[in-house]
Amino acid sequence: MIKTNLILAIDVGSASLKLAEFSYPASGEMVLEKYAYIEFPTNLEDSEKHLKTMEAAFNAAVDKYKFKAKQTYLSISSQSTFIRFVKLPPTSHKEQKVQQLIAYEAKQNVPYPIEEVTWDYQLIDSKSEEISEINVMFAVVKNEIVEKIVKMIGRKGFKTKIVDISPT
Repeated sequence: MIKTNLILAIDVGSASLKLAEFSYPASGEMVLEKYAYIEFPTNLEDSEKHLKTMEAAFNAAVDKYKFKAKQTYLSISSQSTFIRFVKLPPTSHKEQKVQQLIAYEAKQNVPYPIEEVTWDYQLIDSKSEEISEINVMFAVVKNEIVEKIVKMIGRKGFKTKIVDISPT
């Protein structure tokens, strides 16, 4: 018998919650097994109210659809994240120098204390042949938001393996 793995993809939006359970046999492609879409009563701006509404929707969906996966891949809405595009001056593109520039720019551009956030970056390639500025996209989310959502998911017995943000 072929072993089948399961993952639960969770998309936490500002207006809805989406859950999709996928199986992926060792010898084949991923297959959508179950899907749940829960629309929130209103587009929630208050983060505490949003978390309570989200948790109620999540618990109801898990109880109703009986998802079997234990690992989750989480996507957090752009409402809870901060994205910034910056241009760095040309450099020799040595990886260490680029990383130093990026770390400095992150501290300058992130509107929260850097120790209170999880951030990462993506270099955006230029189509131009000539060496010019370096385009960087910063993606930032407050640690508190990620921790609350991951704990909510964990209370139902799921383990979050990956956290990403919707716009990326």
